[in-house]
Amino acid sequence: MGDLAMVLQKVETYLKDNFGDFVTEGEGTYSLRQGSAKVTIRALQSDDDEPVYIRLRVPLLTHVPNEPELHQYVAFHSDDYLFGHLSLRAGDEDGYVDVGFTYTLLGDDLDESELVTAVASVAVSADSLDDLLQGTFGGNKFFED
Repeated sequence: MGDLAMVLQKVETYLKDNFGDFVTEGEGTYSLRQGSAKVTIRALQSDDDEPVYIRLRVPLLTHVPNEPELHQYVAFHSDDYLFGHLSLRAGDEDGYVDVGFTYTLLGDDLDESELVTAVASVAVSADSLDDLLQGTFGGNKFFED
């Protein structure tokens, strides 16, 4: 169904043309920085007969105290954004979690404006969200400088 090679070529071309400063992290995985946030753009396909997906993922905060108030915030605000949603993952130590921001696009018919709008929107939202959440719940941003 999906053509992963074609989608990867489109993604790389669209990123080059619109976000000059991006990094290739491996086959089908790219990243760029927006302030303190790192946005990872990854093309995924589970099987040749399956569609290709583009997953945008931002690790907003790591090593955040695993408190009920954080869970409540994520539960009530996860879908406040047009592009992306909040999530929690088990952290590297007991008592801590990581907060993420994720958005997924269908890659098979991807056009330039769709990818550019999604990447820019996720990046801008994530760069302000990590500040808000760190100030309220603690933890570490991807880029602290």
